[in-house]
Amino acid sequence: MSGVKIKADSGGGSVELKGPASTTGNNPVSLKLPVADGSANQVLSTTGSGQLQFATPAGEGTTHVSQWRQNANSTIQTYSNAGNAYTYLTANWEKPDNANGIEFTFIGTDFAAPSSGIFTYPTTGIWRIDFVLQWANSGSATITELYAYIEATNDDGTDWQVIGDGGNSVDAGNGTCWLTSQCHAIQDVENVGQDKVKFKSVAGSADATLIASTNQSNTYVTFTRLCDT
Repeated sequence: MSGVKIKADSGGGSVELKGPASTTGNNPVSLKLPVADGSANQVLSTTGSGQLQFATPAGEGTTHVSQWRQNANSTIQTYSNAGNAYTYLTANWEKPDNANGIEFTFIGTDFAAPSSGIFTYPTTGIWRIDFVLQWANSGSATITELYAYIEATNDDGTDWQVIGDGGNSVDAGNGTCWLTSQCHAIQDVENVGQDKVKFKSVAGSADATLIASTNQSNTYVTFTRLCDT
């Protein structure tokens, strides 16, 4: 078995690179080295066409996390009051401002500001979505329910499907109280131009108020990239 020996600069000794006993179909194999060194803890991988590259191993820590929140209260209508339609969170999204140096904003590549409430992913991968919606009942009904939904598309918005939903309810008489509805989902993002996500809600027997603030995260969404697709 042939090989290439590389001698140490000093102190003697060498490192030898050997070829395999045989190649598939006895065909020649060409491997092209990358043009520059990688970053710390990256590994040498292949594009599948002979080009070697440095890359971060899948599953080696979280590479992308982003959080967005609603910054103004709004009304979540009942299904009947909204004309048999849901209330989509199309506006009032902002990044936590981290003014106190404690709040989290993002790591990795951040999401761009959503367009009409639709979020486009910054990179492919398996993403976890956590949607938390804080709300208050109007105090005009004994029982109020509120449901939160995550909708996703993989064809640039031609077809939207619910991939996560959750709800909560309260029996508060004529008083007002605050609750949280939340839901979670995993989306396989294979094409950042086609795979997108948005959020909606609907109230039960009476309208509810979505609680939001520009100073803290009451109603918010967190995106976490888990691994490669």
